Amino acid sequence: MHFSYSQINQEQTCDTVLNTGIDYYKSGAYAKSIKTLDSILSDCDENMRVEINKYLAFNYIAIGDEPTAIVHFKKALGLDPNLELDESTSPAKAISVFKAAKKELAHESGGCSCFIPGIGQFMKGDDTKARVIIAASSLSLATAIVTWAGADSKHNHYLSLGPDEIDEIERAYDDYNRWRKASIIAATTFVGIYVYSILDATLSQKTPDNSHRKTSRLNVDSNGKTISISYLIDL
Repeated sequence: MHFSYSQINQEQTCDTVLNTGIDYYKSGAYAKSIKTLDSILSDCDENMRVEINKYLAFNYIAIGDEPTAIVHFKKALGLDPNLELDESTSPAKAISVFKAAKKELAHESGGCSCFIPGIGQFMKGDDTKARVIIAASSLSLATAIVTWAGADSKHNHYLSLGPDEIDEIERAYDDYNRWRKASIIAATTFVGIYVYSILDATLSQKTPDNSHRKTSRLNVDSNGKTISISYLIDL
């Protein structure tokens, strides 16, 4: 497996700048930390963007801008829905704001799923479940509409028959009844998926899928005489 120098250099740059931004934060230079972290926010990989948004949130909490901190916590949660703060090392205020961000994101996700089932799952980072919900809800809704229209047509035909058409009346009613039952089943299925989508988006967390997450790091070792550089990627 081959990697270009620019890829390796970009990862190294992101890691270096991230650590510089964290150092600025720890030393109380919040404005410098924010500027440093903002400079690489769009250039780094997903794992680093989680950390960048987390420390941007820490900085904004430190300067008293909690709404902006919540925005960055929600961005971090969108990238890693299972993100948690270490309560033993994180500021108490950060823990409180982080919990508020999680609640706000859950409400937003549930609210979006009220309009389109599955969108809330996209917001929480569970793309696979979102696609399944969107496909299932679309199919069940389309089936409900088609079968309801069919049932309505069959019902009108049944009502149009006269007393001299007894045999046809029975067949028409049976036909209408089959379409009516199919429409009820399809509609019930759609409602079930709709309710599940809202509850799942509001209450649940995405199960971590470590098998698809790549981590990488640049190692530099020196024994005083030689320097060894290695670039490791876990697949």
